[in-house]
Amino acid sequence: MVTVQRDLISRKDIEKGDLCVELVSCIAGYSGNAVVRASARFCRGLSCIVGPNGSGKTTLLKTIAKILSPIKGVILIGRRDISTYNIKEFAKLVGIHLPQIPTLPLYKARDVVMLGRTPFIGLTPSKEDLEAVEFAMKIAKVSHLSERYFNLLSDGEKRRVMIAMAIARRPKILVLDEPTSFLDPFNRYLIFEVLSEIAKEIPVILSTHEVDLAIRFCDKIYYIDRGELKEMADPKELGKIYGEGSMILNPFTYSLEPIVGKEPPQIHIIGGCGSGLAYIRRNRLRNMISLGPLYPNDLDALVLKELGAIVITTSLQSYFDRSLELVKSSTKVIVSRVPRYCRPPDAEILIDEAVKLGKDVDYFDFNI
Repeated sequence: MVTVQRDLISRKDIEKGDLCVELVSCIAGYSGNAVVRASARFCRGLSCIVGPNGSGKTTLLKTIAKILSPIKGVILIGRRDISTYNIKEFAKLVGIHLPQIPTLPLYKARDVVMLGRTPFIGLTPSKEDLEAVEFAMKIAKVSHLSERYFNLLSDGEKRRVMIAMAIARRPKILVLDEPTSFLDPFNRYLIFEVLSEIAKEIPVILSTHEVDLAIRFCDKIYYIDRGELKEMADPKELGKIYGEGSMILNPFTYSLEPIVGKEPPQIHIIGGCGSGLAYIRRNRLRNMISLGPLYPNDLDALVLKELGAIVITTSLQSYFDRSLELVKSSTKVIVSRVPRYCRPPDAEILIDEAVKLGKDVDYFDFNI
């Protein structure tokens, strides 16, 4: 389990901010062409924006970061229009992380992190500058890279160094565009944990494709649907914005799953304990899928029903006969090798019936 020492993050390291970022009837885009419309208020806490590629996440964050100007509406920080902040004022206030990785052939990792102190630094780094850099590198887990040349680091290491650069500013607001791109699963989790701790002191706004981590860590989740920023009320809403509505959010793993097909040939799965879902994932099935009999609270029953499969559980009357009819109408029968407690005893009888009917029966090994 990854843990962040809470006493590492203090008012000295991250200036505690009671500022909010307010988007008032804001339209963000390029050359007068609208990409996303947004009215929202981001205060202390971790606010995450999700959505498909090209939906407008980066455009919106660039507008909040004052890289782009709103086409219409205003963005306020501390009830002050951001257009009235000069470059240095804004740089001291807002830490920014963008997904582009720069080419810095003569810079070591520590030098790149020190760039985060640019709005404050004098002719030489002060004690405060050095402390801020040390803290940022420690919390982003890049202290061991301090003397290595930035261009020789892996993409994931460069990403963490750049996040450290944003943290080193000790901002009152932190804006990050896809901060976990190029990172392995462990480091993605680590960065989200770090940012969620920082967000206890200041507003942190980020875009991400990590839906599962967003649901786990973010205080508020927003998504962009057909050019409009919306606040998530139910995680199920997220499945509707991916693949033009062809995805469902798995309520157990918070992963996005494709909806199964409605057209034959029909495949009947005698599974249980999640083995049916595993088979569909492994074989990337988009056929018509039926399953049963299953216990009502089985993982296969709960998830695959949401994905559009025909699911027969023991809570239904004549569940065995209904399962048998599905076997008869199927082109293929898949039998998962699972412990007996994973499905009703009648399932074994159904397997025998499928063999007697001359069905094409395949066995699938599933280890629990």
